[in-house]
Amino acid sequence: MVRKLLALLGLGLLGGGPALAAAPAEAPPEAWRRYAELAGRTFPAWLDEATPAAIRLRDYLDDLRAERGGEVVELSLSVWVGSDGLVSRVAAPVFAQPEPNADLQAVFEGRRLSEPPPPGLRLPIRLRLRVAPPAADAEPQATNVAASR
Repeated sequence: MVRKLLALLGLGLLGGGPALAAAPAEAPPEAWRRYAELAGRTFPAWLDEATPAAIRLRDYLDDLRAERGGEVVELSLSVWVGSDGLVSRVAAPVFAQPEPNADLQAVFEGRRLSEPPPPGLRLPIRLRLRVAPPAADAEPQATNVAASR
């Protein structure tokens, strides 16, 4: 259960092989969990902004969703944050066209989270952005982007 929680928060240990059953893993510190939640709120908000790069990236993701029969598109991100809260690097699977790759970098990199990361937080933070169709009663530009950690 704890290992699953760590994986959901993106705070799991890197390494291969099965875990030893003799040593139970400890829950991540509360500060790490709160920071993952902060990133999980901030990244979808950045993607939902009305900047040209965010609009193009959302349009590209919407096209992908339509090509896949309307299913939700998940975008897995690995995020490196500096000690000042500045997002220094975002790694994601490469898109088929170069424009959405550049837009993804423009939307997220060089932005500052409202808080610096807590001491000892293991990087990268791993987020999954889920892009679903907008709700029927949503504004025309609104998207349905959510993050899980």
